[in-house]
Amino acid sequence: MPRITVDFSDKAFEAVEEIAKELSTTKAEALRKAIGLMRYVAKEQKSGAKLIIENPKENTKKEIVPL
Repeated sequence: MPRITVDFSDKAFEAVEEIAKELSTTKAEALRKAIGLMRYVAKEQKSGAKLIIENPKENTKKEIVPL
């Protein structure tokens, strides 16, 4: 598996740690999942799709603007 070295700001590193903890996984796996999600969203938005976050409990929908 290829390796990469990345420098993060303190805030970004804390976010990666938080996501990994929430997903009960490693920081590396959290980053792989984030990259996969970003790749999917970018591809879908490029084809004209919209990304909508819906919260049924609050009866709200939010559109994520194109990246």
